[in-house]
Amino acid sequence: MDKITVIGSGLIGSSWAIAFANAGYRVHIYDRDESSFANSERYIRQELASLTSNADEVIQRITYTALLAEALEDAGYVQESIFETLEAKQDIFSAMDALVGEDVILASSSSSIPCSAFSEALGHRAQCLIAHPVNPPHLIPLVEMVPAPWTNASVTEKATLLMNDIGQTPVVVNKEIEGFILNRLQGALLNEAWWLYQEGYASVEVIDKCVRDGLSHRWSFMGPFQTISHNAPGGLVDYAERFRGFNFEIAKSRANPTPWDLDAAKNAAAEVEAIESKMGLDDAVTWRNDMLRSFKQWKSDSSNS
Repeated sequence: MDKITVIGSGLIGSSWAIAFANAGYRVHIYDRDESSFANSERYIRQELASLTSNADEVIQRITYTALLAEALEDAGYVQESIFETLEAKQDIFSAMDALVGEDVILASSSSSIPCSAFSEALGHRAQCLIAHPVNPPHLIPLVEMVPAPWTNASVTEKATLLMNDIGQTPVVVNKEIEGFILNRLQGALLNEAWWLYQEGYASVEVIDKCVRDGLSHRWSFMGPFQTISHNAPGGLVDYAERFRGFNFEIAKSRANPTPWDLDAAKNAAAEVEAIESKMGLDDAVTWRNDMLRSFKQWKSDSSNS
């Protein structure tokens, strides 16, 4: 497999292109809106300048096209990264289904829509699966590999091997569920954060600090199950025995969830803006990516030491 096709030239598609091209693959980025190519190339150049000393060489591996057939020709793997709507996924996968052969893997970056929802009627449905990244994938390695019920096992295996080859951390989800694993975990935390904010228990800054300066310190190198296994003298079972009642009471207190309040969202946005202004951030996304690069390097150095 030499050529990778990325469908969509937005931030996720561009980030995927960086990950694949930096690992040595030829990448064709397809988008029917050619006006988006300039922004994509600018972002890729900016990110590669901070990621590698061979930025120009990596950029030479990336090609843009507004012709889907050209993008798919000779590709061994396709990473779709367009709008997160069922209709958009159905349209692009139907179009690809008519153009590809039996040997190409069709993956979607979908963050919540299961593969079965848009691949059931396809002739090449056994070649389809979800490869859901964390934004941005060129800096955060986790990828959720979620096959549909009819996805060929060899397709999942080959796609997982590819992710390993480009330096990602693929995890295979055993069966489909809306939102998969990562976003359901994130959603549980976000729903509680929103409720605490909307009910006036704490400011955005305080809630963010509890995660940033509290939970994240352990979670940056161990997951929740491993964390609790070291938070009670007798390990994980001891922790469960001690705190399952407490956590059940918390869950019951939020037994009637409501949608996020948009007025509260406006207030929260203003607080975030004030925080970033106080930090002197003109471009918060660039700052985030710089921090992620440093963290990625730290984790790499730590694992090799």
